[in-house]
Amino acid sequence: MRSPTIIAPTKRRVAAAGLALIGLMLTVHPALAGTERPPSATHTAVTELQWIATPVGPEASPVSGDFSTGSHITFLRFPAGTTTPLHTHSASYVGIVITGTSRHWLPGRPETEKHLPPGSHWSISACRLDGLVAEK
Repeated sequence: MRSPTIIAPTKRRVAAAGLALIGLMLTVHPALAGTERPPSATHTAVTELQWIATPVGPEASPVSGDFSTGSHITFLRFPAGTTTPLHTHSASYVGIVITGTSRHWLPGRPETEKHLPPGSHWSISACRLDGLVAEK
């Protein structure tokens, strides 16, 4: 007795391979044709920053995302002499001092109480208790 010839799996493989190739061609084609749209970009001078009051003290100037709901990039402006209470953040972040001098510290870790002049930065892991002093 002869075994049956099964064609369906082969047709499915050919069809799947054909669809994958078409998908690849559609994905690659715009780049090859030079019709790819450039990535979006923004350019904002420091004099164009729009500052808004926040319920937690400093003024904020959003760059991207939403300061109150999730991932974001935001300029924060603390008046000289501001001291924040100990607090936590829901996500890890990096702070960069643009002007003035600050200290961003972790309780019980005196080595973190450095004076940070312009150009300095700090990073804090999520859910870590920390505080900030804006010195000038």
